[in-house]
Amino acid sequence: MIKEGEEKLVDKQVDEYESALSQAIKDTTMQQVKRYGHANAMAISVSLARSFAASLAVLTSNFSEEEEKKIHNWFFECIKEEVLHLKEEALSTNLFEDLKDNKIPS
Repeated sequence: MIKEGEEKLVDKQVDEYESALSQAIKDTTMQQVKRYGHANAMAISVSLARSFAASLAVLTSNFSEEEEKKIHNWFFECIKEEVLHLKEEALSTNLFEDLKDNKIPS
């Protein structure tokens, strides 16, 4: 899917998007903690799912059904792999304990 020679640009853009999303989620989470005393993980998950769905819908609007299916499968496989990797990493660094205490890691 990535054209030859575009890997560095893609990696850079991935880092920039990840940083922007992470900062927005941290900021909003802290606002929720101040306002309600906690942030609801389900609200964050639903919001992310809707945002990702909208992005995929726009990005694949001109794709064939077969191409769209490939993108969706790749997207969900990527999420699954990242979840497993981050879960393993978090368990080894007590990240979940920090999040339970509303301590947002930087």
